[in-house]
Amino acid sequence: MTDRIRTEPDFDALREKFDSFSLHLKARMREFEQNGAFATTNAAFTQRLLKDQASVEIEMQAAMNHGSPWNATWTELERDVNALIGDFGHLQQRFDAQMQERGRIAG
Repeated sequence: MTDRIRTEPDFDALREKFDSFSLHLKARMREFEQNGAFATTNAAFTQRLLKDQASVEIEMQAAMNHGSPWNATWTELERDVNALIGDFGHLQQRFDAQMQERGRIAG
């Protein structure tokens, strides 16, 4: 999920990438909650990520309702989707490192 989209404006591809990311985000958030990864240090970051994801969803829907996105909208949406994916990647790395550390401590 770390690849970047940079082609001619292709709204369907960007929408598909965003939808895939959103599903992955929800699944990992459930996993984080089940494994107790929402420590105080991750809670603020996680809440910001979820807020940003909701904002991009609104932007994406508005662009779909408008029709083909113009270049400025495309550029903003592409930037926002890629930023979300990057931020989520950082959260996953922190979560995975915490889980590995717990495994070493418990084991």
